[in-house]
Amino acid sequence: MADFKHLKDNLKKLNESEELDSFMKAHKGAYFASAFLISNYDCLDDTPWSLEFYWPDNGKVSTFMFERKWNVTADEDILQK
Repeated sequence: MADFKHLKDNLKKLNESEELDSFMKAHKGAYFASAFLISNYDCLDDTPWSLEFYWPDNGKVSTFMFERKWNVTADEDILQK
């Protein structure tokens, strides 16, 4: 079952990746904001976490998900006041 250890392992793997290093160079001031997964209960162990980083300079988030390699979504608008 997915748990916080699984999340911590994913965060550690992301923090050590070239993808995050490159992202942080291009998005100075961005920070880890949220993590989530969407899955059927019996598939939790096989479901990758979505790890989101918020970039306050433009109010957007980018999502990292590990599926054999790190996949990164482009900056996405988020709801704001």
